[in-house]
Amino acid sequence: MTILRRPGAKASPESTARAILAGVEKEDEEIFPDPMSDAIAEGWRISAVKTLQRQFATYVEQTPVKRWLIHLLIIACIWAG
Repeated sequence: MTILRRPGAKASPESTARAILAGVEKEDEEIFPDPMSDAIAEGWRISAVKTLQRQFATYVEQTPVKRWLIHLLIIACIWAG
């Protein structure tokens, strides 16, 4: 399998985790925590897939995820390296 890598500096795990936690705190619907993902953010927000997701969401009862669980998962991912 070929893995394509974009040239440029890779975001550190710490800066990525901080960006994710900031997005969770702001209750962002989508979180793009590093420069590479941020480059596709606008395209994702206006995509047909995202539009369909919003339409389906109107039919499904939304249950918010507990913030402490999200924080715990992020910390576990960083710790695992």
